[in-house]
Amino acid sequence: MLFAAKLLLIARYGDPTPHSDEWAGDGLNFLIPLLHGRWAWRIWVAPHNEHRILLTRLVIWVILKASGRWDLIAQVELNAALHAISLVLIAFMLADAASGRRDPVAASILIAFAIVANAIPFSFDNTLHGFQSQFYFLIALSFASIALLVPSAAFSFRWWAGLGVGTLALFSVASGALSFCPSIGVALLQALRGQRRGRREIAGLCVLMAVTAALVCAVPTVPMHDIYRAHSVRQLLWAFAHASAWPFGAGLCFVAQGPAVVASTLIIWESTGRSDRSWYLVAGLLWIMVQVLLLSWSRALSPIESRYMDLFIIGQMVGAASALSLLRLKLPVRLDRRIVASAVAVWFLAIMAGYLQAANRFLPRNLPPPSTEGLASVAHLRAYLAHAPDPLAPDEAWMANIIPDTGLVRDVLDDPAIRAVLPGRLGGRAPENWMAWLEAHVIAAGPYILLAGLVILVLSGYRLVTSERRRSGLDRDDDGGAERSN
Repeated sequence: MLFAAKLLLIARYGDPTPHSDEWAGDGLNFLIPLLHGRWAWRIWVAPHNEHRILLTRLVIWVILKASGRWDLIAQVELNAALHAISLVLIAFMLADAASGRRDPVAASILIAFAIVANAIPFSFDNTLHGFQSQFYFLIALSFASIALLVPSAAFSFRWWAGLGVGTLALFSVASGALSFCPSIGVALLQALRGQRRGRREIAGLCVLMAVTAALVCAVPTVPMHDIYRAHSVRQLLWAFAHASAWPFGAGLCFVAQGPAVVASTLIIWESTGRSDRSWYLVAGLLWIMVQVLLLSWSRALSPIESRYMDLFIIGQMVGAASALSLLRLKLPVRLDRRIVASAVAVWFLAIMAGYLQAANRFLPRNLPPPSTEGLASVAHLRAYLAHAPDPLAPDEAWMANIIPDTGLVRDVLDDPAIRAVLPGRLGGRAPENWMAWLEAHVIAAGPYILLAGLVILVLSGYRLVTSERRRSGLDRDDDGGAERSN
């Protein structure tokens, strides 16, 4: 259902032409050198602004080698699958943390939450542009690293795997350099609780800190982006208040992050051991706080943009799991469980109401125009490549609507190697091969995939309800037998 929701958005708003940073990040700085036989490793890890987008470039190269095309639609379809799979796996991970065991009910609630949150196209920018896979890699690698590092003894096989996965996060977006911060924070808390002891654990913590310092040093600086950063504590706090409170207004971060803060405090206080899965919730809260703080510092002028919404929604999933965990955690004051359950239900309703209000405020003025068969960008691109006069955009003014540096667009389009791999529908020379057939049929199958997901959801929900009733009946029978025995 998550995958189908993205396919429906791509079907309505998808654009096969390169967009914004794709001209420089994909075309000029990567594909052109590669197509001209320059395979130096520096091309793969070369910075794009503050980011080293090796993983995104790897996806582009795989699609190019498989189909012979610079294919943006294939990229966004692959991104949709990556994000959908990542969200489901993270939901299972957080459900285990919320319930302390393999709980299908908690997992179902969190997956349903993820479906609803992502069905509203807040993060349309990442869904519609293949270049934005870097955010999906950041989310997937960061939480994989948390899952591997948090419960593991230092220098165990699982710990080394977590170190490798977290290091790869550097090659997603710049904030991936701090992917180890949640695990370091949890390790310090575990050490204070006596759950990590000895020189080996201290050495492991030092290694994580040293690697984090090295990754931060590897992040490029872009002086021209200083204008976007926070230049005062007041500006930083203003941006943090807005970003941490989403989908509510600034000042309501205690509502958005309240369950996560309360649950994390209780987990830190009563956690029974390093392998306690509840630590994942603490790490999840630390991760989203690190991301929001970095965003507030680096993009203080505009912390609420479509490409950041996927990060915020992950934060809401951590909050939802934390809210569910309050139903089992021992509270410092005696409260009827029905009161706690009612408070959790109110929080879920408030988040849903916040989503609807944010959608009404954000989407109408930010969503791109729907794509049609006569997509203007395609017509302009075909006309330029055919060296035909374009009456709709004299003097190639259409390029300025794509990216202010029109010379960069010309440099990419005028390269014969790029023209050879541009799809035929864009005016390039790459044939409409099996990849074009496959991506068109995948998009057309979106409604059917959604219907299949609904059917599976209903059937699995029915099975879950009946199994819970059966288990409850067996528990009552066992209690009755115990009373008769007594």
